[in-house]
Formats: sequence, structure tokens, C-alpha cells
Amino acid sequence: MFTCQCPQSAALTTISPVTCADRFGQTQKIIFQRLMDDRGARNGIAEPRAADVDNWVTLKSVTDSTKIVVTPFVENPTPDGGDVKTVGGGNESLNGAETVIGSNPVGMSFDLNNMPQNVIEQMKALMCEAMGHNLGVFLVNEKGQLKGIKESVTSSGTTTVTWYPIPIQTLFVGDLQLGGLDANDKNPMSFKFVPNYSDKTATLTPTNGTFLSL
Repeated sequence: MFTCQCPQSAALTTISPVTCADRFGQTQKIIFQRLMDDRGARNGIAEPRAADVDNWVTLKSVTDSTKIVVTPFVENPTPDGGDVKTVGGGNESLNGAETVIGSNPVGMSFDLNNMPQNVIEQMKALMCEAMGHNLGVFLVNEKGQLKGIKESVTSSGTTTVTWYPIPIQTLFVGDLQLGGLDANDKNPMSFKFVPNYSDKTATLTPTNGTFLSL
């Protein structure tokens, strides 16, 4: 669902010029982190620390609510959903045209091929985290870059840029599907992004190393 501003602004919202294409590529790993820590503050990492892979290595080893966990390589990343949600049509609405009221959630599904099942068992524990609506992800592509939520805050003339996990819901990690002689053994994994998840997402290029090494 979306809501419209009322009263409207004096002029139409400016659309920024496009100076370069923005294509993320193939998601190959997923970093999970809680959205909020135990104090009720958003988990995030500010620049320039965010671009330093070593700081993320530290977050893997902490034992508190800021900890990140990283999947093995995922394969066959497949998006679905994100289509328009409407009401009305026919005699219900003006000129028979439907009214757009939002969009359906964007889902992502992956294959975890030939994984030791103790790793899958550990990943299944994350499903309870998602049920509490306190779980997010960062995506890592084949170039070792990271996609997350990028937000800027200016205070007293100083701008701070912070990267946050993208909220998800409906996380599922499934049981082993045996591939036999002609296919991989695999476990399915899927989740859905919350509405408007992509509005503030951006791609972060590390200043040292690669996020694939996490």
C-alpha cells in the first residue's frame, strides 16, 4: 500500500537526471543482521567504516545483537512478485479503470546446492528471527559489492552516511531435495522484502578486499 501527500506540493516532484546505469548483477551471498539491537537502536555501519571489509569481519565475531551472519554461496537467485496491486474495474470505478493501491511484495528465492545439512540446520534458526520482524539482509554480488539501505543525515553542517540492512519477512529455509544422478542436491531458501524496500538502496564498493570473502 502507498499513501499520497495531502495537500499536494506546489509543483511536481523533481526527477533527477540519470548520469549512469545502476545494475547490481548476480546475488551470490547474503548477510543477515537484526534490524534493531537490544537497546532499540537501528543496526547500521557508518562510512567510511562501512567500506572497510575488516569492520564487517569484526561484526561476524561479536556476541551481541549487532552480529552479522553470512550464508555460503547461493545459486539460482530468482525474483518474483513486485507487480501492481489494484482495486475496482468495470462498473465499480470511473471509466472502468482500476485504481492502483500499491504493489505486491518482491520475493527472492535461491538454491543452496550440495550443502552440509548441519549448515542448513543453523540457517533454519533464522526463520524465527524473521517471524519477529527484526531481520534484514545485505546482498553481495559477483564483484564483491554490497547492496543495502543507504541513508544520509546532516547535523550542524556535518553529513553522516550510514548503511542499514534491508528488512525482510517470510524467510524460509527448506529441507534437502536429493538430485540423484542428474542434478545437485539442494535446499531451497526464500524471503520477501517489505514494501518500498528499494527506495533507499544503493551499492557499496569496498575499499579493501571483497565482501565475498566474509
